[in-house]
Amino acid sequence: MEDSESGFNIVNNEVTSIAVKNDDPNIYKVHWQLMDGGTICEGDADLEPKSSTVFGCKPQASWRFGALAGAIKPDALHDGYRLLLLPRPIQKQPSESALEPLISFKTRGSFGYYGPQGRGAIKYLTIFLLLTLGGITSLALSYYIPNKLLRLNLVEKLMHLAAKTSDLSSRIESRLAVIVRLERSRLTDLLQTRGVFSPDFAAVASQRSIGIERLTAKVGILEQMDTVLGVLERQTKGVPPTRVDQIHEALNDAKVVLNKSGISDDDIRTAKSSVDLASKQVNSLDSRDDELGENLHQTANKLRKVLPPYPPPLPMVISAICSSANQRRQFSQCSIDRPEELSGLRFCFEQGHYYPQIHSTA
Repeated sequence: MEDSESGFNIVNNEVTSIAVKNDDPNIYKVHWQLMDGGTICEGDADLEPKSSTVFGCKPQASWRFGALAGAIKPDALHDGYRLLLLPRPIQKQPSESALEPLISFKTRGSFGYYGPQGRGAIKYLTIFLLLTLGGITSLALSYYIPNKLLRLNLVEKLMHLAAKTSDLSSRIESRLAVIVRLERSRLTDLLQTRGVFSPDFAAVASQRSIGIERLTAKVGILEQMDTVLGVLERQTKGVPPTRVDQIHEALNDAKVVLNKSGISDDDIRTAKSSVDLASKQVNSLDSRDDELGENLHQTANKLRKVLPPYPPPLPMVISAICSSANQRRQFSQCSIDRPEELSGLRFCFEQGHYYPQIHSTA
């Protein structure tokens, strides 16, 4: 073997043939070594005279991380490889620092962990993994992250509704509170029926979002009703029963709507209007009601015409009418314009006040 410029490619755990020609008439027993900074492979051989001998180089290098890069791009040929032929048996004298070879050949070469087939398989596998990773990344960016954030937002709204529902006082009917809690539980369960990777998660979440908005409006109406009832509870003393009844009537209209199982946006607006009216009325309890005063004045004038003289003064009669909502409703069933229906009017003394009781003759 002469110094070679063409070089050779060596693959780990694969046999690479290296031919050496002996032109001498003598036989040589040698120990050969292929070097590239360190020993790549080595072995013993007999160089027959006037013939070529083939060395089988099978390196067994340990795997390292850089080997993966060699699978994508193989190592290029480079200088620095040397084939040493040492006399055999090797006898190294203690005084010698290194054993001189019989001959040394310089050549070019490359070393890799994978052959052409191995590199091809790894390339295809790498491309497959990259495409799979790209698909997963695209799926995560398109579905998982937005859907996960949407679900967290909806769950947070439901938890906030649970806290607001628990803050409702006993002034709200238990049936209304139970309906709200059941609706919140239903929305929570339905939200868990679809995973974030589901293609129809966005549609399901949109439906749940509409349900949460309606439930939020419903809870807001109940909170407003609770506030109105609380104010009315503190200001009932001295309040005309007619105005109290008007407030309760508006709240009852809202309750009828809110008790429905399938509530729509129109129902929400109707209930909200009724509660807003009750709130406006309760806020004006301390203000003067000219319409109520005029109605009482007209009623008093009609009573003066039909009532016989009697010890209770007329102002006390008017006070009695304003103090008893039940008796007022009975009285309203009679027509003041028909005096004959009031022939059975009498007064009874109860708890220091005179209350009218109507006994119609019709």
